[in-house]
Amino acid sequence: FFNEISSSKMRMLTEESGGLITTWNHLILVESKSNSQCLYTDTVEIDAGLLTPFVWMYASAFYRYRQLRWLKLAKIHVTVR
Repeated sequence: FFNEISSSKMRMLTEESGGLITTWNHLILVESKSNSQCLYTDTVEIDAGLLTPFVWMYASAFYRYRQLRWLKLAKIHVTVR
């Protein structure tokens, strides 16, 4: 499941597959921008044959929604501090 978790590089890589999806590689990078800001990036490689466009649409919606939730959580965290 997890191929790499590196605190020093601030990255996590998974290489997954299953069912009709032959490749679902997910790289998460976190870059420090300042003491109070960071840049969070999801990079996803997907191969599901002819179904790839549909799986890509699902993944795109899923990760956009998840990043919106991260932003909401970050705003709550900053407000509490």
